[in-house]
Amino acid sequence: MIKVLNYSRLQIGNIMDNNVRLFLKTNNRTYDMWGHSILVLMIISYTMYFLVRQNFSLAMPFIEGTLGFSKTEIGVIMTCSLFVFGVGKFVNGFLGHLLRPKIFLSLGLVGSSLMNILFAKTSALWALSVVWSFNAFFQSIAWPQCVRLMSEWYSPTQLGTRWGLVSMANQAGSFLVFAFFTFLIEAYGWRASFLIPGVVGIIAGLVILALPLEVPKELGLCSMEERHGLAVEQGGQSGSSFQQVGWDILSEILRNKFLWYVSLATFFIYIVKTGFCSWAPTYLKEAKGMGIKSVGFNMGAFEFAGAFGGLVAGWLSDRVFKGRRGQVGVIYLGGMVILLAALWLAPVNASGLDTILLAALGFVLFGPQVMAGAASVDLSSKRAAVAANGFVGFFSYFGSSIVSGVLLGYVTQHYGWSATFLILIVSSIIGAFFFWKTLGYTKKVVSMQKNDKIEPSKEAVNLS
Repeated sequence: MIKVLNYSRLQIGNIMDNNVRLFLKTNNRTYDMWGHSILVLMIISYTMYFLVRQNFSLAMPFIEGTLGFSKTEIGVIMTCSLFVFGVGKFVNGFLGHLLRPKIFLSLGLVGSSLMNILFAKTSALWALSVVWSFNAFFQSIAWPQCVRLMSEWYSPTQLGTRWGLVSMANQAGSFLVFAFFTFLIEAYGWRASFLIPGVVGIIAGLVILALPLEVPKELGLCSMEERHGLAVEQGGQSGSSFQQVGWDILSEILRNKFLWYVSLATFFIYIVKTGFCSWAPTYLKEAKGMGIKSVGFNMGAFEFAGAFGGLVAGWLSDRVFKGRRGQVGVIYLGGMVILLAALWLAPVNASGLDTILLAALGFVLFGPQVMAGAASVDLSSKRAAVAANGFVGFFSYFGSSIVSGVLLGYVTQHYGWSATFLILIVSSIIGAFFFWKTLGYTKKVVSMQKNDKIEPSKEAVNLS
């Protein structure tokens, strides 16, 4: 009798322990609290990367004047770094699961910061190109880890908005650069805009190691699919080698025609994004006659509006267009064509109009970038999400490395700013065409909402 009672007590204890564990794993408040915390930490961490990346665009006209480089030579530095950045995003997309996210994020920021310090100590064109290319590779480590965290934490119906929020780090970091680094350059020269952020970045990179930037499993939580009652995606065969899994993922990506459409769209979108963001300070200084403070103010307005443009694009794609990212991309790119033409044709002394047009351009410029990134995850399986985004990222920076660097520098130097604006406008139109080609795909969000819902276990229902 005593044995029976002890056995019953043991079984009841096991059931209670299992229920408690299940409750802790599926508790909505705990999961959402961690989800919000991860989002904030991602934004702050990724913002730090732009302090040691976007400073080059602001310093470009001063490097050109101080070291006697031509626009074509400045374009060489850009082309080398952009190409390496694209390759790095592709490679890191496949390697992104080998280490914990915070280790990758820390490594990338510390490495990039060290390259900034080296860049400030260098003057030869070849050395600047090599150092800034290494900086680009370290920079390419960050975004695949953000994609990994977002795909692990947020459901497809949340992804567009979260993607827009994390992408705001781009504008937040760039805004800080244009708002404050202008004073560094004016007071201490262009090299200070690389030295000081480099030191700050090293400190921030070490701090990231102490942050809980982890996937749900590492924090003892259930998966995103279990949290939202979605079908749990089956992984590859157990025992498969890393090489075999990599080939399977690559094959999955290459056979997906809609990923190719998104990749081709980003090829042209990033010609506009990188080309305009990189050359705009020089354009405002030379064509509009602005001083360094006016350039910083106007580019700050551009980046500030861009943060909201990306966020609104993500929200619209989630809430209004029900996950159809292509429709939002086409609308934004149509606005971009109109605004680029307006800025190009605006009179020289209309500084107020320039500020308004730059802010509006910032708003529409970053939306298609957010849509392309979110679509790359929508169109792929969970295990291939980071690699698919790296594949799309390779195309984006491959295009910008070819056109936005040397080619735009050469065209501007020999044919003027009008030819440059024509290239940007035509690229926007072609990008919109390829986004339009994605409108026919079957959206993962819709299929999950309608077909892939699974019933939570009885234990989870009772406990929640």
